[in-house]
Amino acid sequence: MIVTSGTGSPSNTLLAARTYHHRVALGGAVTALRVDDGRFRAHELLTAFDADGDGVDDLAARGTTQRAGGTALLRLDLNRRRAERLVAGFAWEMF
Repeated sequence: MIVTSGTGSPSNTLLAARTYHHRVALGGAVTALRVDDGRFRAHELLTAFDADGDGVDDLAARGTTQRAGGTALLRLDLNRRRAERLVAGFAWEMF
């Protein structure tokens, strides 16, 4: 199970947004996951599935940043305790 928590700035912008993901094992052990996505600052998890065929579920997420957003697939690397962007798709921007 992946648990997500986050912080945002008081003005509801994403300038100070940070997202924290934690992996909770069946035995109850909690592991923090670092998210490496060069484009989006905050992520809302949508679903988990094995995107790259390595036997470990990866994450589909809605990523957001200042005045923009999009969907991203994040590859889970449990040894390095991080989720890295595998690919990003549909995106939107507001000017």
